[in-house]
Amino acid sequence: MPTRSIQFHATRSEVSELVARWVAQLGLWLAVEYFGPPYRAERLDTEMLTEFAIPDEANRLIMSISPVNMGTESTPLGILASNPSCITLLVGKEGTEGLGESMIQASSDDPQLLRKWGVVRRELSAAFRRGCRVVNVATGASSISAGHYYSPGAKTWYDQGRIVLGLAPNLRYEFDD
Repeated sequence: MPTRSIQFHATRSEVSELVARWVAQLGLWLAVEYFGPPYRAERLDTEMLTEFAIPDEANRLIMSISPVNMGTESTPLGILASNPSCITLLVGKEGTEGLGESMIQASSDDPQLLRKWGVVRRELSAAFRRGCRVVNVATGASSISAGHYYSPGAKTWYDQGRIVLGLAPNLRYEFDD
């Protein structure tokens, strides 16, 4: 099953707005995972998403074209074990330590889900800027990441002198104008 993904930086409020719009526009089901400890997951009422804000403790969002099966929380994959065809969003943390990196991906052969992924990808790439420098703070090495996306909120965060974190603990991101 092919996997498509986009790595990006955005504030949690920006991600919340996008997710609420995608769920409403595309008719998706939504669940939230908390990696804990202890691990837990909950399916959200999509009728309430006009007020949606990603909870601070949330780690991953699951968006699906069918109701999210909540029955296999105890597996190492969490609810992904019983929901393999979905769009997942690993949500970066936001706090005093910095703004964390997020990643959205679709793992599916389902043509309907892949069409919805196309909408998500187009909307995200239209709303965000692309390209940055990635710095390894342990070695000082840096490189350009032309395919990395960042939101207006992430750029403001960076311009204020705050740290923009990578998925690996020794990575930092820098955004040029």
